[in-house]
Amino acid sequence: MKLLLVAIHLEPSARAVPLGAAMLAAVLKRSLADVLFTDVLNLYLQQSVAECVEAILRREPDAVGFSMYMWNRDLTLEIARCLRERDPDLVLFAGGPEVTMALGEGGQGELLDFVLPGECEETIVPAMRYLLDGGNPKALADCV
Repeated sequence: MKLLLVAIHLEPSARAVPLGAAMLAAVLKRSLADVLFTDVLNLYLQQSVAECVEAILRREPDAVGFSMYMWNRDLTLEIARCLRERDPDLVLFAGGPEVTMALGEGGQGELLDFVLPGECEETIVPAMRYLLDGGNPKALADCV
């Protein structure tokens, strides 16, 4: 399985480092390297939705996880909307310390299969194991 972790930064700079996504990639590599290929993609608020979607799809992931904050919420959800239209089978999820606030009332709706609230280091491995075992991504919404 190929997992792409997407970090959307304010702007390109030396300070735009995907710390959260890189930490999750390291945790996954330590636990699931033999069955899960994890990659990190940096995107920026200045990029168009179409450009972001193409960058993601070029990596040919089976699942995409977004690091979501209040300030990148709109772009993240629009990217997810386009990805869902282009590839309905793609597993889409978001995580981060502000993910539940960023999604507001009603949760992820039809755009995201599940969210991993908080910093995710403890929940990402069981969630990916569940998916690797053939679990329904939508059912993860009730488990985490």
